[in-house]
Amino acid sequence: MLLPVTILGVLALTMRSVGLLFALIPLLLLFPLFGWLTVEVSDAVVSLRFGIGFIRRTIPLHDIASTALVETSWLQGWGIRFIPGGRLYNVSGNRAIELVLSNGGKVWIGTDDPDGLRAALGEGAAETAVLAGIPAAPSDYTTLGIVITAAVVMIAVWSLVIRSMGSIEVTTSASAVAVHGAGYTATVATSDIVSVHLDNRLPAISWRTNGFAFGGRLRGHFKLSDGRAALLFVTERRPPFITVETRKEPVILNFEEPQRTRALYEQLSTGF
Repeated sequence: MLLPVTILGVLALTMRSVGLLFALIPLLLLFPLFGWLTVEVSDAVVSLRFGIGFIRRTIPLHDIASTALVETSWLQGWGIRFIPGGRLYNVSGNRAIELVLSNGGKVWIGTDDPDGLRAALGEGAAETAVLAGIPAAPSDYTTLGIVITAAVVMIAVWSLVIRSMGSIEVTTSASAVAVHGAGYTATVATSDIVSVHLDNRLPAISWRTNGFAFGGRLRGHFKLSDGRAALLFVTERRPPFITVETRKEPVILNFEEPQRTRALYEQLSTGF
């Protein structure tokens, strides 16, 4: 959980994203619910309890026909998973104890102490079993899975970053002004333009609502500190900035080159 929580937390702060902060909530709730697995064996039952105990299962010992040491695959994941003939309960690693029940069902219990759990269940150590259709997985597969997941996440993040680094495109006509950048588009009819002005400073920004922000480049929908929504296509450290006030929400833009920004302002300000 540390990897996605860290990435989302950093992006939420650097991108001023309320949406990403809300995305953190279910991840943070997973820890007290599934963060650890407690297994207890008494004279009558074996009980499983995830996290603080809202999610649990109890199995009478007289329902257990046999036990075996098994290995899980990283493809099966962690938490509560369906396996052929039963369910897997685990939070980490790839070792588990298989309980074959008297009704033919199976319960796999993930553990970092398989010999201790089997001893508590009254069984000796056994050879590694193989799940029907899925071979036992070496522990290296778990590391490989984490590496692949991290790589996919980082590639997705950096593809967005690279995309945001591109310059914006502005198309003007007698009827509309269109701005494109980092996958976001603002098309404003000239009849909806109230005014156009040039500023050396950006208005204060509260949060990104649906856009992208990295390295001072802001693209998409943002919330200004005065509560207004705005569409931004700007590079913060390259003033001046053109603000196109419309009947709906302002569109604020600039180019990397200040002279291009001023030339566009002269073009847009004609007639407004």
